[in-house]
Amino acid sequence: SKDQDTIHTDVVLLLVVVTVNALSPKINNSIRAASDHRGVRI
Repeated sequence: SKDQDTIHTDVVLLLVVVTVNALSPKINNSIRAASDHRGVRI
């Protein structure tokens, strides 16, 4: 049904947001580490 599709989409979006939020610190740390390695400060 249409309602189930909407709920499914909301769950997928929620999972994506949670995953991105969980990975963001790691990505930021990786960028910072790479920048520090080159002697560039962010």
